[in-house]
Amino acid sequence: PITARAETSNIADCLLEPTWCEALPGVACEPGEGTWLLFADDAGIAPHIARQLRESGRHVITVRNGDAYAGLHADACEVNPRSSDDYEQLFATVRGAGHELAGVIHLWGCRPASSVAAELPAPNAEIERGLASLFHLAQALARHQLIVPRLVELLVVTWDGQPFDDDQLRLAPERAGVGIFLNALRLESNSLNCRAVDIASHDVSGAPDAAAATAGIVWEELHLERPE
Repeated sequence: PITARAETSNIADCLLEPTWCEALPGVACEPGEGTWLLFADDAGIAPHIARQLRESGRHVITVRNGDAYAGLHADACEVNPRSSDDYEQLFATVRGAGHELAGVIHLWGCRPASSVAAELPAPNAEIERGLASLFHLAQALARHQLIVPRLVELLVVTWDGQPFDDDQLRLAPERAGVGIFLNALRLESNSLNCRAVDIASHDVSGAPDAAAATAGIVWEELHLERPE
């Protein structure tokens, strides 16, 4: 016989609520030596990180969002976030120039949620710059590591992707899946050290320079090796 399921009158009993737990303290370390790909944001964070990396002796290639692949010139290039071929060309260019890849810093999710909400095509644009870009990046990076085996750091930085408080209006839900994607990627690859850093934009917006404040958080994260 079929037994009817017990029904609940409280809808809250059917929902899950995310909770935060304190991360274990990281161990001080230095960013890997070699070349770093820096997927530059529109908020001005990338120049601060590029300067710090170069001052520490690392080579930096800035990657910007564009309509089509534009080859390496003066340590800068462009890729179309929707084109998997552009990412393949990017890594082929890195190999062809003899650069040894140490890490990738992805900043394309660093825009305040309020500015994203004001743009009508924002959801598709955010997904293209976020999850879609990371999907193509991960595929191309995996193929690159088959040719040049080496542990590579992948640090993805977003603004307003996760709820830190009750201010849901500041959320950009299109970015919420980034951490989940990186967790899956971490389980599938032994040659990637994946980390996601999500920053509440209102925590840095009060600083004299929000871009510099965000870059400072990223720079600190690059100097920590966190236990699994």
